Amino acid sequence: MNEFVNFQKRGIELPPGCKDLIDVLPPPREARVPVEGLSHIERYLSRLLQLPPKLRSVWIDSYPPVTPVTLGLIHTTKRKLCAVIFIAAEPEKSSIRSVLVAAGIPATQDEALTEGGGLYAHVITCLLPVDAAIAARLVSELLQKGYGLSADVELEFRYRVKANQP
Repeated sequence: MNEFVNFQKRGIELPPGCKDLIDVLPPPREARVPVEGLSHIERYLSRLLQLPPKLRSVWIDSYPPVTPVTLGLIHTTKRKLCAVIFIAAEPEKSSIRSVLVAAGIPATQDEALTEGGGLYAHVITCLLPVDAAIAARLVSELLQKGYGLSADVELEFRYRVKANQP
């Protein structure tokens, strides 16, 4: 056994008030997710629509989430493109409804989500044209005119597939 090493004590001195080495280390840098812009929406929709319909979806979130945006585009088993729009603020709700009305797209669902007795978010669901270019223009309008995002907004895109589909 090495006479200079006492395994019952630490071999390094920590500053006063620190119990563990983690107390001394700087916090990790924030992990950056890959982000893209409005011009990439059509590419993601094209890929989504080229895959066999099995409740596959692409979810779009603003990054960083200064304006909370969550928009899901679901390619259903009936070859339909369903948009699920989550809204956190009242002004956005009327703006998004205006964009949909101007495009002649009726809402198939329009309801408030509550949690603990308080309003959590509002959800509007509608069917979009199953044409990537047309749907991308509508989604871009929803993001810019409905949510009030700028043309150079950074977006996070995530694909999902619902499990256990025949």
